[in-house]
Amino acid sequence: MLERAGFAPGAPKRRRLTIGFDAWIARMRTPPVYVEAIRKLQADMPDEVSRYFGIAPDGSFFLDAATMPATVRA
Repeated sequence: MLERAGFAPGAPKRRRLTIGFDAWIARMRTPPVYVEAIRKLQADMPDEVSRYFGIAPDGSFFLDAATMPATVRA
């Protein structure tokens, strides 16, 4: 898609974003009943999933993200 739009894509850069639980639920205006449901899901998820997402005791977690640099073709 980048090439069709006239860009030269670079190598994608993978990173992990830390999502603070309290800020996240406030930003999303999550109703209290859903906050409790999310906390329950986090508490009950398999250890492998909890480790991958880095679920912290306060509910904060990591998300995978990628940045795709691109330059305009001359």
